[in-house]
Amino acid sequence: MNSKNILNYVDKGEGEVVLLLAGLLASTRYWKQIIEQLKSKYRVIAFDQLGFGLSPKPDGFVDYSVEDNIQSYNETLDLLKIKT
Repeated sequence: MNSKNILNYVDKGEGEVVLLLAGLLASTRYWKQIIEQLKSKYRVIAFDQLGFGLSPKPDGFVDYSVEDNIQSYNETLDLLKIKT
């Protein structure tokens, strides 16, 4: 995977960052109630995995490997100015 694949995300609240990663076949909607509970004390960021929910479904050869997903998470975190 060479191009940028910015994941769909929800970003709510302020403060220390809490990342929520949806499991296989899930989406940011899974975290809705948790986000509402945490956003008053934390900056909560939830992601759709590459190829799921509203995240991009890349054309061409992408095997959705752990490495592909990590790259997409890192690109999205860079966009949000979150240091990893």
